[in-house]
Amino acid sequence: MRTRSIAVAMAAGLLAASIIAGPAHGATTLTVRAGMGFGKTIPAGTARIMAPDQDGNPTVNVHTDDVIHFAGAAPALLPQGQEPMSWWDQYGGGSGRPFSFFVSDPDADSQGVDAPNKVNPTVENGNANGCGDSEANACSYDGSDADPVTGVLNPGDTQQFYVKITASPNTTLWALNPPPTAHTILRINVVPNGQAATTQAELDSAKTSGLAKDLRTYHRVVKKLSKPTFTSSGGHRVYDAYAGYDTETVSILRMLPQKLHIKKGDSIEWHFHILRELHTVTFPFKKGEAISNSGFVPECDPDGDGGQGPDTPADFSATPPCPQGSGLELDLTRSLTEKTGDGTFPGGSNTLESSGLHGALVPHLDGMEGGTDPFTLRFPKASGKNGFRYLCALHGSFMSGWVFVK
Repeated sequence: MRTRSIAVAMAAGLLAASIIAGPAHGATTLTVRAGMGFGKTIPAGTARIMAPDQDGNPTVNVHTDDVIHFAGAAPALLPQGQEPMSWWDQYGGGSGRPFSFFVSDPDADSQGVDAPNKVNPTVENGNANGCGDSEANACSYDGSDADPVTGVLNPGDTQQFYVKITASPNTTLWALNPPPTAHTILRINVVPNGQAATTQAELDSAKTSGLAKDLRTYHRVVKKLSKPTFTSSGGHRVYDAYAGYDTETVSILRMLPQKLHIKKGDSIEWHFHILRELHTVTFPFKKGEAISNSGFVPECDPDGDGGQGPDTPADFSATPPCPQGSGLELDLTRSLTEKTGDGTFPGGSNTLESSGLHGALVPHLDGMEGGTDPFTLRFPKASGKNGFRYLCALHGSFMSGWVFVK
């Protein structure tokens, strides 16, 4: 699922592709790395589309009928004439747009589920219609359908995608990983057969240099944000912390500082400097784990959002998991997405304090916190030597931190 596993999608292995180069053109397949993880020991990844820079944009030059294999993530391809930043501002991102990541679910939930919102099926499922899973089954795309919604080739939630570019020479298409930045937009130039196209060697070189840059960024940010900073207010300190951190290309899946030592009465303000990832700050750890394990609920919608029928549980022991005529959707529970608590954490297992789901891609909806406003907690009691452990309820135990209160 794209929204839960952006970092996981980045970690997919690069597949080799053969190259047929030179003016005597034959069909060529180029592998373009569109995001990847930094390795098992580094909880971060890059959303950079790794292609040679041309006038400030990653660019790949292809011939008509060449195939692009996107690995690591599959960006959406825009119709001819659509400028990516303008397109995103109108159709992507926030609430109520066709390519919003989350939308309201007006249907009644199945018994025991409280999930007023769901992953947008348009984004999750895509419109590739059975193609794109292999080189032999590449989706053909020329971008000639000018409609800014239906004309988009959206691969959906996939880590490998093959597309045959069938546009005429001297056509430019754009592909983007949301949210678009100078490094997450790919320009695809269709050049005449007599003109040289991008080679795999050039793409591999861009991957090597881009990955090195982003690794340096990761280490620089972690070093800086691991040093505690604070302000003073009313005789107590308010410490800064970060629930993940995103740059234009790098997504860091860590609580920073991972361990904070404070005194009774002090507070911590968690900042959500996240462009593409989604996070929560949830205390205590075990309650957060339970929310993490139940935050996404697959449901079957028998009659669409316009019908009166309630959702029913999906049954993955059956194929398909929903009855005929019923659509599969992924709902998000209120316990994952909604802000909970009174801003004070005294410890113990009976209190739940959670920021709710935050991120620049998360709209403000009923039952969903959304946005990137900071989340502040005051700690009135000592923690003991083991500290108070907390986590991101979306990413689970591997993205956790500790607060030690004395």
